Amino acid sequence: LAHSEFRLQKLAGLVREQVPTISGLNSRFEHIVLLERELDAAEQAVLVELLAYDSPAPTDVDLTEAVLVLPRRGTISPWSSKATDILRNCGVDAVQRVGRGVVYALHGEGSLDRAAAAVYLHDRMTEDTVALEADLDDYFEALTAAPLAHVAVTAQGRGALEQANTELGLALS
Repeated sequence: LAHSEFRLQKLAGLVREQVPTISGLNSRFEHIVLLERELDAAEQAVLVELLAYDSPAPTDVDLTEAVLVLPRRGTISPWSSKATDILRNCGVDAVQRVGRGVVYALHGEGSLDRAAAAVYLHDRMTEDTVALEADLDDYFEALTAAPLAHVAVTAQGRGALEQANTELGLALS
């Protein structure tokens, strides 16, 4: 399990405000691994052992009603860099990067609105929601940086800064 039962109940309560048909949630970790080459049997065993957790993942997960939350594309999370280092130090040098996300399985009656539920299941600043059926082959590709912009701020007014805040979506207070 990716979360304690208490945390899952709290999240389910938040989601239920937006999607009243939700009766509960399960969560489990999901790993994405970028390889330089196919792993041999020994490397595969090390990878599976290192990415296993003490608590078993829920087996009653209906993946048709699930949300996958991953770190934002183009970022390298601290977990990812540390896990990649550990795997390489344990002899799995074919691993270029490893990432960890959380699959939230939604339980309830009828059709469940995954998009509405996802609003409460991720942090928009640091995470993305992804459909489980999505092609993740390009997940680890570096994104092209936006061009550098300059904002002329004068002592007389904050108009330029307020305009840049709105146009660039900076969320400055």
